[in-house]
Amino acid sequence: MQSSPALDQIKRTKGRIDMKVASFTKKIVTKTVVTTTLVLVCFAGYAENRIDTQRPDAPVLAAYGSSAVGVRTIELLNLDQLDIVKIDPEKPRPEALPRYDRPLTVEVWYPAKEGSTGDRV
Repeated sequence: MQSSPALDQIKRTKGRIDMKVASFTKKIVTKTVVTTTLVLVCFAGYAENRIDTQRPDAPVLAAYGSSAVGVRTIELLNLDQLDIVKIDPEKPRPEALPRYDRPLTVEVWYPAKEGSTGDRV
């Protein structure tokens, strides 16, 4: 049986399409594997970011001391703070600039005696 030119053209076209599909599939699989690997590596980095260990490249002053550590959270208020968010640069300067009482949370870390609980003031 003899092949017609039209049938040969269809076979060549089908072959090119199959190659393009295979190439596209390979690219998608490669991108998926690379993306998944990057995500896993990033999350693994987060899992190893512990606060009770010290990395070998930590600065000298980051070394653990001999004292336990106490922590206090203090809520402060900066009274009569200039409120720059409410100043519109497009408008003329107001006579009285807007002000507010700005809250500020501060954590104080300090050396403490082992096992002490302390009193809150």
